[in-house]
Amino acid sequence: GLAALRIPAPAFDITEAARRLLAASAMAEGTLRIAVSRGVGSKGYLPTHTEPSSLVLEMLPPTAPPARLTLWHSAWRKPSAQMLPVAQKLAAGMNSVLARMEAADHACEEALQTNDADEICEGSSSNLFWQDATGRLHTPALACGLLAGVVRARLLEAGLSILEGRYPLAALKD
Repeated sequence: GLAALRIPAPAFDITEAARRLLAASAMAEGTLRIAVSRGVGSKGYLPTHTEPSSLVLEMLPPTAPPARLTLWHSAWRKPSAQMLPVAQKLAAGMNSVLARMEAADHACEEALQTNDADEICEGSSSNLFWQDATGRLHTPALACGLLAGVVRARLLEAGLSILEGRYPLAALKD
């Protein structure tokens, strides 16, 4: 993400800063959120590189997953890779925020987002996996414009039989 936005890596050790925060927090479980920004000093849309990057680390308590997850097909599509670098987790997630708010407006816990070709892409804050009527597992291919999530990558690396592809919305019918 930093390279895609031409943000220089922070001059300090992110791993060590994360370790210090984890040790200082009293949480045994939770989410460590790491955010790096370009820093201060730019005006308008042309960034300057005279100021160092800024780093924000925060620990968030764990949240219990819902007993049942309801999914809303959002009108907010995932942006095309020609519009934004979609393969990295960037702060330009307004599209996902709007989709998630739309799902909440319909009493759903997650928003299903399709891409500009109307293919299944991802959830507003999740990668998608589903089982078809024959028991096979599926997930959209990265070429569909979804975020290359860490858990998604680990599941694919685990040697599970998961088919990646381009799927129409009808693939979720059953």
